[in-house]
Amino acid sequence: MPPVKKSPENAPAARPKDAVDSALGLVGPTFEFLKANFMSLFFKMLKVELAVMLVNIGLMVLAGLVAAGMLAAAGAPFTSVNALVNYVAGNRMLLALVAIWALVAELAIAWMSNSISFTALPIVKEQFEGAYSGIWSLSGKMRLRVLGYILLNFVIMVVFLGIPLLLLFLLLGHPNLFLISLIVFALYATAFLLAYIFLSQFWRWELTLGEKQAYEALSASVSLIRENLFGVAVYDAVFVLSYLALAVPFMLLAFGVSILFSGLGLGAALISPLAYLAVMAASALVRVLLGLLDASLSNSALLPYTYSFWNGIRKKQ
Repeated sequence: MPPVKKSPENAPAARPKDAVDSALGLVGPTFEFLKANFMSLFFKMLKVELAVMLVNIGLMVLAGLVAAGMLAAAGAPFTSVNALVNYVAGNRMLLALVAIWALVAELAIAWMSNSISFTALPIVKEQFEGAYSGIWSLSGKMRLRVLGYILLNFVIMVVFLGIPLLLLFLLLGHPNLFLISLIVFALYATAFLLAYIFLSQFWRWELTLGEKQAYEALSASVSLIRENLFGVAVYDAVFVLSYLALAVPFMLLAFGVSILFSGLGLGAALISPLAYLAVMAASALVRVLLGLLDASLSNSALLPYTYSFWNGIRKKQ
């Protein structure tokens, strides 16, 4: 008797693709995308990194000038670093004012910096769509949401790490108890940071492309990862291995540059202080260029993979 042929209706249903399939299956399509778009995307990522660097430098200089003005108005001496430190440390009101300004300046710089750096995410999305809105246009649209992100992240760090650290330092007068507490805190902080980084890894994507407010975006990231836990773990493994493949050559190159300029610096120091300063300036410039190229290359190669994975599992919710 001839075998009975199975009709399409009786055939076993194909297993629906899950997050694991997405994590592994998107590697090939990402390569194909990069073949056609890498150089264009790389130069856009390089623009983002340059803009972040310039804004950071400008704002840090401005913050420093404001701080110097505050100290000068309070009569602080600028004759030497020790004299300045001793004067500020001896004036509690001035010390508190400087500390508050440092915190405000740090949050403001982080806000402006991240408002620019986060544009890399919508730029990747637009690259898939064949469009480009520009860094400043994109950063302006998300600036208020990024402010919420900065403030919420700061609150989380203060509550879960800052307060326990403060309590730890209250035990300085009890050496044995302090040592035990320090070990406990180190283990706790490591576990917390690993869990926080893992659960919030799609926070920026939900904030920028999902156009959610900070708390909603974080909640969406946690929910998305909880529902695709194993698939996200596979994605992370692929991402980390890919990142290392890109980063290790730059690390080795930076190490070689460090050795080279150390030797040149020793030789220049024997010639004149000016020659030594020139070598140190060249060393700093090369390090900055390597950092820019490393970050731009990593973003260009890895963000398209992350966007495809995040967008894919997000649509299945």
